[in-house]
Amino acid sequence: TPFGIINGRDGLYLAKVEFTHNLWQLVIYLFVNTKNCSKGKISDDSRLKLTFTGVLATKIIEIDSWDWNSASCIDEVKDSDWIVSLGGKITKEHRHYFVQTYDDVFDVVCTQMDILLIKEEQAWY
Repeated sequence: TPFGIINGRDGLYLAKVEFTHNLWQLVIYLFVNTKNCSKGKISDDSRLKLTFTGVLATKIIEIDSWDWNSASCIDEVKDSDWIVSLGGKITKEHRHYFVQTYDDVFDVVCTQMDILLIKEEQAWY
């Protein structure tokens, strides 16, 4: 991410989620606690927009029901058992990502993830 590695339960706070079915696109808007970032503070109002395209599957899990075995708040799951179990339309381009926020964890299988830093003067959502 532009903030480096983001760690800890309070590293990311969820602001808004959008799913566009006909585009198979998931967008997650996040506030970033820069105290938990390897690169530190970028601005006073640190925000990210994560856009997942080509979404084949997604799950939202309440944080206390999650196993907490992650290297950071945003990770790609290599050799994902979930991708293998989906079969069907899975291609070599599909990737499994998760995003851990203060209250929720998002699991997403998609073909692309884009991370955008939202600057203070830019529209939020």
